[in-house]
Amino acid sequence: MGTLALALFNSAGYFEPKPINSPYEPGIPTGNRAMAGIVRTFGVIYALISVLTLLWGLYSYQRRVTLIKSRHPGTFDDLIGPPFICAVTFIAILTNFIVTLKQHF
Repeated sequence: MGTLALALFNSAGYFEPKPINSPYEPGIPTGNRAMAGIVRTFGVIYALISVLTLLWGLYSYQRRVTLIKSRHPGTFDDLIGPPFICAVTFIAILTNFIVTLKQHF
C-alpha cells in the first residue's frame, strides 16, 4: 500500500501541464491540472491508510506480547482492526474508481 501511495504521489507530475516549448512535446500544451490533484490526493490517502495499518500492527503486537508475558488465559483475536483497515481500503479504492470513471465520462 505504501509503494502504491508513493507511486501515485510521484506520478502526479506526469499530469501537470507542461510549458508550450517543452522538450516532451514541443508546441503542444499538455496535462490536466485537476487529474494531477486527484492523483496526488489519492496518493496521500493511500499513504495515510498505510501508516494507519503499520500503527495498528504495532499496537496489536505490543498488546499481544503484554498478554503473553502476563500469561493471560483468553484469546488474542483482533476483531476490530483488520475489518476496519479492509473497510477503509475498500472505500478509498471505490472512491478512486468512481472519481476516475467520472473523469472519463
